[in-house]
Amino acid sequence: MNRQGTTVILLVLFLATFVAAQQAPDKSKPETQKTQLITRVYDIRDLLEDYAGRSGTSKIVPPTRIGETKANVMAGGPGGGESNPLFGQSSPKSTAPTSLADQMLKLVTDTVAHESWRDNGGSIGAIRIIYGQMVVSQTAENQAMIADLLTQLREAQAKMVTIVARWVVLNPAQIEQLTQPIKQSEGHAVIQTIDLGALDKAAQQPVKFRAQITCYSAQTVDLSSGRAKTVITGLMPVVGQEAAAYQPESSVVQDGVNLRLTPTLSNDGSTAVVDIESVLSEWGGVQPSGFAPSTQPMNMDAPASVDRIDVQVQQFHTTIAVPIGKPVLVGGLSLPSKGKDSEGKQMYLVIEVAGSK
Repeated sequence: MNRQGTTVILLVLFLATFVAAQQAPDKSKPETQKTQLITRVYDIRDLLEDYAGRSGTSKIVPPTRIGETKANVMAGGPGGGESNPLFGQSSPKSTAPTSLADQMLKLVTDTVAHESWRDNGGSIGAIRIIYGQMVVSQTAENQAMIADLLTQLREAQAKMVTIVARWVVLNPAQIEQLTQPIKQSEGHAVIQTIDLGALDKAAQQPVKFRAQITCYSAQTVDLSSGRAKTVITGLMPVVGQEAAAYQPESSVVQDGVNLRLTPTLSNDGSTAVVDIESVLSEWGGVQPSGFAPSTQPMNMDAPASVDRIDVQVQQFHTTIAVPIGKPVLVGGLSLPSKGKDSEGKQMYLVIEVAGSK
């Protein structure tokens, strides 16, 4: 090979080496560092708490719910078993989110670098939740975005409210003197606030019941107070060999007040939307309906029977927007006449909400 050919070969090798050097990744550049995966573990057990699902755990049954199935009475309404909130599905994209963990997976993968996640068809990010720990493999930039998202979620969830409920007995004329309307935007109902100082002076002991509770915003809570009595509410047929009888079913029925609340603070913390269910009951007596055989050991002089409950019940369910820090008149129901002192009077519910950001 002559000298010119050797020079051409060396020139070609030099150019190839130069191109390869230009195409090789430079670890000192920030663009390359962005593609490096970092694995972090986030403790999100506090964000997976299902505050709205904690209601209905009491075994005391308001009279208005006698006759419902035991599953509905115990759970506070229809529903069944739910997915464990501490675990997420293997792919948040494959099925609709059924638990809080699945919803968290979908939220993160939809809002932070959507196309980078492997579950969304990308080739970078991976995310799973187990025992309330969210394990994420992503770039440093995306990890920072995830941490910021979790911080915002905690700030929104950390809002707490204190609610005071008062059931007062007054006549409509007294209510007109004690309340003051608050004008809302055009086309909306007028909210009536009540002067608590004047309320105490208006009548002797006008407040019949008072309740107070502190909870998270959007959490459903139950309050119950009064006497409870065990009554036979049903008989279940039981058939044996050449024998038939009835198995009595009992319920612990309330005589008093039951209140269910779900307060949700507005973004600016000036108002709260409160879902309210109030049940008031007062016993008049219990009478057995007749004789029925029982499969349980019993005194033959007092056979099992379905109790006929004589109880007065007042119930209403509504949703209202309450200004923070102002007692609001929710509604009232008439009382049955029990002498001159109770004529024309009604039982009113007053709600006051105090919130914090």
